[in-house]
Amino acid sequence: MDQTLTRAGDTAIDAAAAPAAQLPGASRPLYLLWGALLGALLFARHPDSLLHPQFWAEDGTLFFQGAFNEGFWRTLLQPAAGYLHTLPRLAAGISLLFPLEQAPLVFNLVAFSVQLAPALYLLSPRMDAIIPALAARALAALLLVALPASSETHVNMTNAHWHLALLAVFILVAAPAAGRGVRALETGALILFALTGPFSLLCVPIVAPRLIGLFQGAARGRREHLALIVAAGALIQAACALTSARLGGAAPAGALTPAALASVVSMHTFFNAIFGINGVSGFYPSLPPAAYRFGLAAICFLFAVVIRDRVRPLLVLGYLAALSIALSFAFPLNDPRLWLHPLAGPRYFFFAIVFIYGSLLHLALKGGSLRVLGVALLALGVAAGVRADFFHPRQPDIRWPDNVAVFRSLPAGVDFSIPVTPLFFSSMVLHKSAAERGPSPLTRLQPIPATTPAEFAIARPERVLLTRMVNDRFLSVSGWAIDGAARTAAGGVFIRIDEKLFPAAYGLRGRIEVDGRSYADCGFTRLIPVAEIGPGAHRISLIALTGDGTGAFQPTPPRRFATSDFFP
Repeated sequence: MDQTLTRAGDTAIDAAAAPAAQLPGASRPLYLLWGALLGALLFARHPDSLLHPQFWAEDGTLFFQGAFNEGFWRTLLQPAAGYLHTLPRLAAGISLLFPLEQAPLVFNLVAFSVQLAPALYLLSPRMDAIIPALAARALAALLLVALPASSETHVNMTNAHWHLALLAVFILVAAPAAGRGVRALETGALILFALTGPFSLLCVPIVAPRLIGLFQGAARGRREHLALIVAAGALIQAACALTSARLGGAAPAGALTPAALASVVSMHTFFNAIFGINGVSGFYPSLPPAAYRFGLAAICFLFAVVIRDRVRPLLVLGYLAALSIALSFAFPLNDPRLWLHPLAGPRYFFFAIVFIYGSLLHLALKGGSLRVLGVALLALGVAAGVRADFFHPRQPDIRWPDNVAVFRSLPAGVDFSIPVTPLFFSSMVLHKSAAERGPSPLTRLQPIPATTPAEFAIARPERVLLTRMVNDRFLSVSGWAIDGAARTAAGGVFIRIDEKLFPAAYGLRGRIEVDGRSYADCGFTRLIPVAEIGPGAHRISLIALTGDGTGAFQPTPPRRFATSDFFP
C-alpha cells in the first residue's frame, strides 16, 4: 500500500472532490457490529463508570452543583476558568430531569457517548477520503478506544471537551456531508465544540483560509459554514477569556528548568504513549537524560515525517498537541514541578498521544524503508503501553446513594458536602431547598448487635489545600473497617457526629491483618467541613455495614472532641 492517509491539499481542511455519499464505506450491519465492539472495549476499560457511577472532579463540584443549587438556565452560559462549558452544563441540565440518585450515571452516559463518537466517526464513510482503507480506519478506531495515558480523560464530562475537539477535527478534515441529517448532526457537534472549552480558539488558524476566502468574495459552501461556526465560537470564548480573573491571577509556585521541561515533554508524550503511564511509573526515576533526549528526537522525527508526507489530519493533531502543551505550561493550574511524575496532568498531552499513534500507524501502513520502524514501534506501544494502561484503576466508593439519602433526610435550608473522585479534590456542596425530609439511610438496614472489629482516628490536618483556589478547614476521619462476623470487607462506613451522618468513602487500597487473616482495600476516609458541625464539643462514633450491605453494626463507643482541639 503506497499511501494510507490522504495528503493535504492547499489548506488544512481541503476535502476530496467526491461527495461522501459516493465513497465506499462499511455496510450498516458491519458498522453497527464495529460500534458495539468499540463500545464494549471502552466499557471494559472501567466498568464502574457505568455500573457504579460517581462524579469526577468538576462534574460534581462545578457543573452539577451549579445546576442543582442555582438552576440550569442560570448556569448554562456561566464561564469558568476563562471559557464556556456548554456540553457539561447541558449534561447537568439533563441530569436534573432524573432522580438525584441517577445524576452521576447521566453524566457518565453522556461522557461515554462523546468519547466513543470520534472512534465511530473514523469508521464512517465520511472519513473514506482521508483514510481510504477501511481496515486502517478500524485499526485507528481500536487504538483510539484503547489509548494509553488516558485515565484522566476517561468517561467524565470535566475532560470530555478533549474528545469533542478530536471529533471536531475529524469533521473539519472529512469530506463534506451529503445528507441533511448528517449535516445537522455535524453542525450541532461543531457548535457544542465551539462553545465548550478553549479549543475553538486554537482551531482558528485551521479554518483561516476559508474565512479569508469569504472576505475575498468566495462562494459560501459547507466548509465555509463550518469555518464560521468555529470562528464565532472562538470570538465568544476569547471574550470570556479576556474577562476571566484567571488570566490575571498569580502563577503557581515553582518553575521548571529547560532540561526539566524537556524531560516532562518527552516523558508525557513518547514514553507514556509507548510504555503507558503505569509502565513508565515503574522505571522513570532511573531514566538517564539521554533517554529523554531520545524521546524528544523520536517526536521530532514523527513530526518531520508527517510534514514531509503532508498528512492532513496528523498535521492538525500535531499543531493542537504542540499548542495545548505550550499553553498548559504558560497557564499552569498547579505547580509545574508536579509534571515530573508521569501520573500528573496526562490530559494536557492527549493530542500528543493521539498524534504519536496516528503517525506510527501512518508509517506502519505506508510503503517504504520506514515501514518496519513504524510496525515495530506500533507493536511495542500495543504490547507495552496499551497493555499497561488498558484497565483504569478502581476509585474508592464515595457511596453516592448513601450521601443522597442523608441529604434527603436533612431539614430545608442546610448545605451538605459530598466527596467526588479523585478524593483529593474539593467536595461538592448541595443546598437543601425542599422542606420534605426522607428517612435516615440507616432505617433500611438490619441492626446487628455485635460491633465489627474496627479502628478509626480523628486526624488534625493543616489547612487542607484541595486546589490552589480552595483553602478551608476540614476534620479528617479515616481508618479501616471490616465485617468481622463474615470475615470480609465491610459494606461501607458511616461517621456519626452528634446526630448527623457522613458516609465515608470506602475501599481505599491497602492490606491489614486481623487475627491472622489478611483483608484488602477496606480503608475509609471522609473530610468533613468544620462549618457543617459547628464549634464546641461533639461526640463521634463509627457505624460499619455488613459485607453484603444489608445490615449495620452497633456504633462504636462515642468519643468526645471539640473543634478547638483541632483548629484552635
